[in-house]
Amino acid sequence: MSKKLQCIKYEKVLNDIWVNGSSTFYEVRGRLEVPHTSLHNLIKEAAEEGYLCVSKEEPFRTGLTKKYYELTENGARYLINSNAVFLNTESIQNLRSRGLFLNFFELLDKLQLNAMPNFMMRLMDSNYYNDFFNFNETQIMEIVDEAIIILFLNKELSSDQYLQRSFIDPITVFINPRLDGFEYEATKKVLKEVGEFLNFNLSARERVSRSMDRVITRLSDTLDMMKELRGVLIKKLV
Repeated sequence: MSKKLQCIKYEKVLNDIWVNGSSTFYEVRGRLEVPHTSLHNLIKEAAEEGYLCVSKEEPFRTGLTKKYYELTENGARYLINSNAVFLNTESIQNLRSRGLFLNFFELLDKLQLNAMPNFMMRLMDSNYYNDFFNFNETQIMEIVDEAIIILFLNKELSSDQYLQRSFIDPITVFINPRLDGFEYEATKKVLKEVGEFLNFNLSARERVSRSMDRVITRLSDTLDMMKELRGVLIKKLV
């Protein structure tokens, strides 16, 4: 079987269990048009790769054991990275209810980021679903603060569309290249929930303010460096 075909079949089986939850071999086979032997090999290989695990075993009438297969964190990552599933608030909560990425969800609770569901979905949809699930507390705070800065910079510049585009696009990459792709043209709903989050979260407000100071310092240092470079280039051109 070609690697591409193998990936497609993996996605088909893993996606079925993503949607339907813990399932037996015959439940998956009943929902998918996959031959018995092919499905057996796919599930066996997916388990060996760490994409599936046995969540429960029950005695079967034939004397055999009936196994229930569940998606693992690696299996969820595989689907997310291959864009085989659509992440939204409901599907993310589904991951939480299954006990996947618990460290990530505990950080969301600790940082009170669940108060901004629309903003967080927009942020996670930037470019790197999987990265986000692996971020530590410092990394999450950093990316959230910088995205908030970009969001409000865009809001302040919204009266001039040309200035908005010519300024925000490069400044986004300057602030954090990983935010390239972050949809900074926010709806009123997103702006409202971010505003309320900052109003009721003093530590977050102070953190965003410190992040803005760091961005300004970096911009200032970069401008100074460019001025020096300009001087050097002019001397070489004369």
